Amino acid sequence: MRPRFWQPLTGRDRVALVGEAGGFSSSSFAEGLSFALKSAQALAASLNEGLTGFQGPYRAMVRILKGSIAFKGVKNLVMYHQTLRGLVMRTGILSSEVYAGAR
Repeated sequence: MRPRFWQPLTGRDRVALVGEAGGFSSSSFAEGLSFALKSAQALAASLNEGLTGFQGPYRAMVRILKGSIAFKGVKNLVMYHQTLRGLVMRTGILSSEVYAGAR
């Protein structure tokens, strides 16, 4: 079983979605909680200017966050495909270096 790919939503009009409600967290992402908190931080910053018209600034602030989530979704699709996962593992793409002090 693999997680579904989705597009995070910010809400509409006077309703704002953050965290899991907006699709900014997932148990399949190691950073799920940080994505949720970053979306809440972006909403709070956009609300500092007032309640009227906060959606535009909020959408702008989470644009990079949405890109990170989209990348994670594509990465998950690759990692759950046996052949593609094997190719990625053999090439070393997306691998982490192990430092002598970490052993």
